[in-house]
Amino acid sequence: MEKDKSALHSLPPPALPASPGELHHKPLALRRAPPLCDARLRVSLPPRAPPLHHAVTIHLTKSNFLIWRAQLLPYLRSTKLMGYLDGSIIALAKYVAASTVAGAQQVPNPAYTTWYDQDQQVLSGLVSSISEQILVDVVSATTSKEAWDILQGMYSSATCARLVQIHIELDTTKKRDLLLATEIKGLATEMSAAGFPLRDNEVITYLLAGFGPDYDSSVTSMTTKTEPLTLDDVYAQLMAYESRQQ
Repeated sequence: MEKDKSALHSLPPPALPASPGELHHKPLALRRAPPLCDARLRVSLPPRAPPLHHAVTIHLTKSNFLIWRAQLLPYLRSTKLMGYLDGSIIALAKYVAASTVAGAQQVPNPAYTTWYDQDQQVLSGLVSSISEQILVDVVSATTSKEAWDILQGMYSSATCARLVQIHIELDTTKKRDLLLATEIKGLATEMSAAGFPLRDNEVITYLLAGFGPDYDSSVTSMTTKTEPLTLDDVYAQLMAYESRQQ
């Protein structure tokens, strides 16, 4: 027992917590490195989204840009990825300072890696939804914004020309059956996809003006009504008239 007590008395006292001064004088290698503090690392980036080609099933050709864009943009907006195309999600710095100390070491920016991976994901989706004849025009693009800007430039003048052509077709299309309704509806859909949607009363006007004299009585009965016409009413009455003529 005496030996045990002697052994206990010979043990060194427990180490006391280090004082702030002692911590300050610890070797640099033993201090915990401060977290990367560049503000750009705190940018909130959107989560990874399902592959774009699962949502955009129409391949871009020389003649269907409006329809292709109508499929593409809602997907990008809903997945918070539209910023990669319009530039609102900017490219981050590849390297940032490891601390706020002047002359601090530059280290890879993990937020840049996230930005780059997602941008390439969007670019890959764009490329996979473009036909081979158009792909040659964007093969040099290294970011999704570069590819989008190229496509916008290619199709902007073509889009304007197509809008003029649609207006001419709406004014001049004449048919003697309900195929006119399908054609007018298709033209109106193209206008809407281009960002210039027609009001219902405009579609009704083009529709009623396009029918031949065989539909005069039906058109007259609709245009003399006091209550407002809807597209559904017009389609229903025209179909009823068509069935009576058969």
